[in-house]
Order: sequence, then structure tokens, then C-alpha cells
Amino acid sequence: MEFDELHRLYLEAKERHPGMLLLLRQGDWYDAYGDDARTLGKALGYAASTWRDANTIGFHANDLESSLRKLLHAGHRVAICDQIQDPAPRGAEVNRIVTPGYGVDVPRQPTLFDLFD
Repeated sequence: MEFDELHRLYLEAKERHPGMLLLLRQGDWYDAYGDDARTLGKALGYAASTWRDANTIGFHANDLESSLRKLLHAGHRVAICDQIQDPAPRGAEVNRIVTPGYGVDVPRQPTLFDLFD
């Protein structure tokens, strides 16, 4: 997907979730743009890089939970947005919101007791 299209999707999702740091999943990466990129970079200790007219920064999807912990510890509210593809990209929607008061919803590991349910 072209940068301009990704940026448009990001801005549309950001408009629907004001006051939140928005992360847009692009393949194996989560990206943030503009002011969110600077906020994300500062909270995670990254330097934002310039890509065309807008700042963008991202991290690998494997780092999502550890990055969320850092962001929540810094007091940020985070909206996580995935692209909608069926089969072609057609938009993006927020499918998860985490806040400092709510915490990170880490997937639960099965326990021995689950065998007896």
C-alpha cells in the first residue's frame, strides 16, 4: 500500500480516537505518524525518521506487548488499528484499546485446571 494511502487511513482512525496514541499495523510492523511518532519515539527511546512529508516510526509486531507496557507506564492511552483486507486493502479499524487504568490484556496461558473443564 502506498504511503499516502496508509497516512490517510491513519488520520481517519486517529480522528475517530482523539487523545489516544494510534498504532497502525502494516504487515509485521506497527507504525505511528506525525505527533504520535514523536510521542512513541520519546516513550520507547527511538528517534523518529522522516519519510516524505511526515514523521513515521514503528516497531516489530513481536514487540507489541513490551512496547504497550512502556507506553502505559508513561501514562499513554493507545488504540491499536489493523488494516482491513478482503482480499485487497480497503481501510483500517481499531480493534483494541489499552489505557493505564485498564492495563494490557495479555493472552492467558492454559493451566492444568483447563484440562478438567
